[in-house]
Amino acid sequence: MRPRFAIAVLGALAASAGLARQAHALNACTLADIIASEGANCPASTAPCSIKKNYTIANGCILDFGNRAVTVSGPGGTLDVGSRSMTIKAGSFTIGSGGNVQGLGNHPAPQDRGGMIMIQTTGAVVVDKAAANGIVDVSGDTLAGTVLIQAGGPVTLKGKLMAKNSTTSGGGGSITIRAGGDFIYAAAGVLSVGGSALSAAGSIDIVASGRVDLGDLVDLVGGDGGALDVEAGADAVTRKIDADATGDAGSGGCVGIVAGTQLQILGPITEDGSGSSIGSGGGCGGFGCFESRFGDLNVSANVLAEGNVPDGGGGDLAFISRGSINVASGTIVSARASGDMGCGGCLLMDAFFDVTSAGMLDTSGGFGGNFTELDAGRNVTLTGPVDASGRAIAGFGGGLVVVAGQQGRGNLSIQNMVDVRGGGCSVSFGCGAGGLTDLSACDVTLTAAGRLLAGGPQGGENDLTAREQLTILGNVDATTTGGTAPADGVNRFVYPSRKPPSISGSVTPSPSLTAMPTCTSATQSGCLVPCPTCGNGVVEFPETCDTVGTPQSCDGCSVFCQVENCNDANVCTSDSCSPSLGCRHVAVPDGTSCSDGNVCNGNEQCANGTCLTGVPLNCSDNNPCTLDPCDPTAGCQPHTPAGAGTTCSDNNACTIGDSCDGSGTCQPGGPRVCNDGRECTTDTCDPVRGCVFTNRTGSCTDDGNTCTADVCSGGNCTHPTQPDGTACDDGAFCTVNEACHGGSCSGGVPRSCDDGNACTTDSCDETAKACVNSPLGSCCGNGVTEPGEECDDGNTSNTDACLTTCVAARCGDGFVQTGVEECDLGAQNSNAPNAACRTDCHPQRCGDGIVDDQHGEQCDDGNTTAGDGCSPQCAAELPATAQRIPGKGNPATDCALEWAMDRPAVDSKGVPSIKQKCKDGTSCDTGTTAGECTFSVWICANNTDPHLPTCRPGAGSSGIGTVVSADVSKPSTAEAGVRPEDAANRQELLRATLATQASPPDFCGRRMQIRVPLKAPGRKGVKTLRIRGTTDRTVVDSDTLKLFCLP
Repeated sequence: MRPRFAIAVLGALAASAGLARQAHALNACTLADIIASEGANCPASTAPCSIKKNYTIANGCILDFGNRAVTVSGPGGTLDVGSRSMTIKAGSFTIGSGGNVQGLGNHPAPQDRGGMIMIQTTGAVVVDKAAANGIVDVSGDTLAGTVLIQAGGPVTLKGKLMAKNSTTSGGGGSITIRAGGDFIYAAAGVLSVGGSALSAAGSIDIVASGRVDLGDLVDLVGGDGGALDVEAGADAVTRKIDADATGDAGSGGCVGIVAGTQLQILGPITEDGSGSSIGSGGGCGGFGCFESRFGDLNVSANVLAEGNVPDGGGGDLAFISRGSINVASGTIVSARASGDMGCGGCLLMDAFFDVTSAGMLDTSGGFGGNFTELDAGRNVTLTGPVDASGRAIAGFGGGLVVVAGQQGRGNLSIQNMVDVRGGGCSVSFGCGAGGLTDLSACDVTLTAAGRLLAGGPQGGENDLTAREQLTILGNVDATTTGGTAPADGVNRFVYPSRKPPSISGSVTPSPSLTAMPTCTSATQSGCLVPCPTCGNGVVEFPETCDTVGTPQSCDGCSVFCQVENCNDANVCTSDSCSPSLGCRHVAVPDGTSCSDGNVCNGNEQCANGTCLTGVPLNCSDNNPCTLDPCDPTAGCQPHTPAGAGTTCSDNNACTIGDSCDGSGTCQPGGPRVCNDGRECTTDTCDPVRGCVFTNRTGSCTDDGNTCTADVCSGGNCTHPTQPDGTACDDGAFCTVNEACHGGSCSGGVPRSCDDGNACTTDSCDETAKACVNSPLGSCCGNGVTEPGEECDDGNTSNTDACLTTCVAARCGDGFVQTGVEECDLGAQNSNAPNAACRTDCHPQRCGDGIVDDQHGEQCDDGNTTAGDGCSPQCAAELPATAQRIPGKGNPATDCALEWAMDRPAVDSKGVPSIKQKCKDGTSCDTGTTAGECTFSVWICANNTDPHLPTCRPGAGSSGIGTVVSADVSKPSTAEAGVRPEDAANRQELLRATLATQASPPDFCGRRMQIRVPLKAPGRKGVKTLRIRGTTDRTVVDSDTLKLFCLP
């Protein structure tokens, strides 16, 4: 037994040694290093490559596998870059079960930050899971790193993709995904950029040309919530997304989901602010924007952006759909403020068709409620409650604004409570006030279960406008609830004079009733636009068509009875029509044939929705005496002889009139006569070149001019001039010393008849063959300043100090005085803006104290000194009171690009907020247009911002790099094509982002003037700006700014 036991021990030790060797990391930087180590797993060929060993990758290395399929599989397969950076290029790339691609920052500084991993493929990327997870991980102790996936095909996540904190104080990193197909995140996977309670979460940015399915939790939790941006070319599905704040008074994150077709929210989305254990106040709710561009938007789970106690404000939520918006029963959509000192946030739902809510819509707050706005092309149905109340003592009610029937006939039905009431009174805080309901539709119906409550110590306001039938069965209340100086509110009902309202419910106080006429054309005002029945076969204003039957698109008349044509006559777009949604034009895949049916024209292909012409087939056999037919279907056909007499060439240039003999042969014609009619060439014929005209030398025809020679030159008979100075005589008395000049006999110099007296007129009389000296009186130009003259310099120049009129030169005389003036337009000199020449006879320029806006000046303080508010280039400088505004991205990368504004509003932490408000016509409105606020905004790059202590621009081991590119994502090109203010704002942003590229540290460009019009008279306007910058280290920084214009 003893020998057998010894053998067993030795065997175990040998196996242990083998495992140790396998676990030992190998150094690699190139594909050749991998091939040398893996052997048959990764052969030196185009075959698939399987990585099964553990490799340490040096900084900056590129593992370029070409178009090979690459798999990192476990156990043991690892590519580890630590806190450094690496790039992987492949045809497809899979991290298999137990495989690991990592860049962990889990060592002492400076290796305490996650690395950067870039994966680029022409095909699919899969992070798989079977017995174990495939893992991509750039988590870090202090700060997580960056993952960038650029895939030509789909991206599938079944395992783990992480850029999260790995300690109790670390911050989240960033994950950017660009998929040429679908992005599918399977259930039980992990997608996380979470941060600790002491640091913010990171950011995730996903763009997929196909669908996006977020099948499990997206972790954006941190001290401040993180950011998620998703854009799908097809439909999108979300489950649980958690962007809550966990830090002291932290703010909720930002979630933006855009679907090319339908969007389904199947799991809860939370971006709530956090509280404070040390009295710092409450954190604010986050931002959420959800859009379906050709399909319905279904909200089947809670969407929350709530502010925390005691004073955290609610967030902002927007839902936009090219179809309908549906909020399921039992669902809560909330931007409320939970504390007594907080104000509710904003909620917008804008649907091309219907808005239906069976859930709770909540923008209430303690100190004040905010507005819920519902816009629909067709119907709005509220079976669930709406709460925009100001709950606390002295709280102000918010509002519900509904506009239904924007596209055609659309009704409003309210079947539950709408609460915009204000809070009560106290000695310390005073009294609250009721809010506003502003409801407009074709038929407006308040059912018996419906209630409009706008009461408060100061009663609120209920405004109802029905373009057809107004029906009130429930309770409408705007009465006072008592208190100091109580006052009832008002109830205003507007309806068409042709349809009296039906009011059987309780309305207190009594309503103000206004009957209005019905419009019959678009040019009328002071009337209500009717809502005719679409589908009755009668075209009634505002319809432009009407077919009998149930209204639907796709038959030339839209579901709203408006003329439509879904054929864009472009074979490179897929034209479709949904009976409920209308026309859609989607670009077909690049490379799709757009053949005109004639193969002889070549292979036409589509690119970006446009048909590119092909290269025509070449059927020529290079024989001019055969026909080269091409059949549109079969292509090139056999060559047949051309008809006798068909023009051809026998390839002898010295014959002309060559013609085909009818049997496929070219017969020569007569000889070519070579005569160019020029006496200075020798004319010959060369069989290859044809006529050859060789220049000759020698004499040629005399031109009869003694001042020229007559010789051949360059094939022409030329008459070069005799040398200048050759004596000749032109026969005139008033010229002397005649000589040949330029081939002509000229007078040389005029005869001088000057008698030396400036006050005589000296001339030569050719007729009399004599000089004539006629006396003058006083004269200007004699060099003597005489009475009536300001000067007399005796010359004829108007560019010196004395004009030829013997008047002293001065600015405004229309002549530019050399060395003194730069311009002089006479009476057109002006100090008006943009004038070409100033009244000091200098051109408009930066530093002249006049703002020339057409020349790009934003200011002009009369100098070119930097740092005084107006730059040396006359651009408005960032004021001393301005602050940079982090764009709500990843705090570790948010300093790449930041907004800046003068004295911006701050959040509960004292950090400038991405929500800025201005009242129309006040000092913050730098424009002059009524009903519109103009905000002064700057974009700054490569910032050192004390509010972002973990973000370091520029080079260095912890630097995020310098901005090398920037783009504008909102307002989009589509938005700019619809609204003039969006077009102007996009141009401002494009100019400003261009200036940030390769800019120096802490660079702030020119001031932008961002226009935000009111949505309607008395209704606030809002514009969201979004930019995205990329550094030379491939760090992506997305920044958002939301501007509110208040009436």
